[in-house]
Amino acid sequence: MKIILIKVGMGGARSSDAMEPLAFAVIAALTPQNIQVQMYDERVEALPDNLDCDWIVMSSGSFTIRRTYTLSQKYRASGIKVAIGGFHTSLIPQETLEYADVAFVGDAEGVWPQFLEDIQTGKYRKIYEQENYPCIAQSYYDESIFKDKKYAPIKPLQFSRGCRYSCDFCSISAVYKKSLRYRDVNLVVEEIKRRKLKYVFIVDDNLFLHREKTMEFLEGIRPLKIKWACQISIDLASDTDLVKKMVQSGCMAVLIGFETVNPKNLKQMNKQANLHLMDYRKVIKTLNEYGLMVYGTFVLGYDHDTLEAFDATLAFALENRLMLANFNPLIPTIGTPLYHRLEKEGRLLFEKWWLESSYCYGDTVYQPKNFSPKALKEECFRIRHQFNRYSSIGKRWIMNKQNLKNSVIYLGTNLVNRREILRKQGREL
Repeated sequence: MKIILIKVGMGGARSSDAMEPLAFAVIAALTPQNIQVQMYDERVEALPDNLDCDWIVMSSGSFTIRRTYTLSQKYRASGIKVAIGGFHTSLIPQETLEYADVAFVGDAEGVWPQFLEDIQTGKYRKIYEQENYPCIAQSYYDESIFKDKKYAPIKPLQFSRGCRYSCDFCSISAVYKKSLRYRDVNLVVEEIKRRKLKYVFIVDDNLFLHREKTMEFLEGIRPLKIKWACQISIDLASDTDLVKKMVQSGCMAVLIGFETVNPKNLKQMNKQANLHLMDYRKVIKTLNEYGLMVYGTFVLGYDHDTLEAFDATLAFALENRLMLANFNPLIPTIGTPLYHRLEKEGRLLFEKWWLESSYCYGDTVYQPKNFSPKALKEECFRIRHQFNRYSSIGKRWIMNKQNLKNSVIYLGTNLVNRREILRKQGREL
């Protein structure tokens, strides 16, 4: 039996910032040798015109699900069975079953072994859903599935899954609720050594939700001399001992979801950590002083935003000389409290924006309170473009000693980010 795995690209386009899709490394590790597995990643390579296999398994989010369904219909028409997983399908599996033979709900560890057992007998379910969140302590990642594929120089690594916060817009909490699970530190250390990793992005939704486990992790990776970045919640900045340990273990940058500079929006988002530490400038200064670059992400379009919010948010990012910043138009994801609220208020512009043929990346999919959908789209792109102008990249580089200290990483990520922003805006899904 042969299974082909496909990571679908948005609109089928290549991407210069694509990292290895770790879920497929989990699948490869869970698959016995009597089943052949081959992988294609549309973000870094073209798909062959014809595929020869028994099953095709695709992973997708909301921004790639329409193309996933298109590919699924093509492959099923040729006689190949198709299964689809990922966050979007986990949140709305019945929709996926309109386009595929099987829908996966949840993590690979919880559904893949049973799926393999069933398809070998020819009797399989329509939906494979884990009863409980599977233990990931011994989850192994078989990176050989990525051989000869050209991904970004920084490599993804996972220690934990889940987040204790329940932000209004977040699909992570919609899928995982408040489940928190961890891999064995020794297994992670072995993986870093085996893969000979040097530059790492830890993809955990929030690495610092359990202080004791985080300290164990930092002590475990410290001797490996890797350089790494991660996502954190803003409250980490108040734990200076932990920040020191991060830097000592090789951390060079952190991504923080500041989301907004308006406390009324934070309350509506249910962004509790940020509400308690609204002095963003002090947080950034503290992290910079300890040796960390800061990558900030922002969401524009919440109900207390006016047109003045765009320039105010841009000014904040420039004044604090952030390493990188993303200014995202608010996009309601199916299954989130935000989506349900906007649906109830009759403010969604499309019943299912992810399936709408006219929708392109960067478009607005709901009616904002204080300006037009067109203004949200255009203003987000405008400040994205201004933040990523060459003059801005240069000033933030020279005027922030941490950005300057990490010049290769800083300049490389900024130039790639600038290119991808210009390439993706207006792309069809």
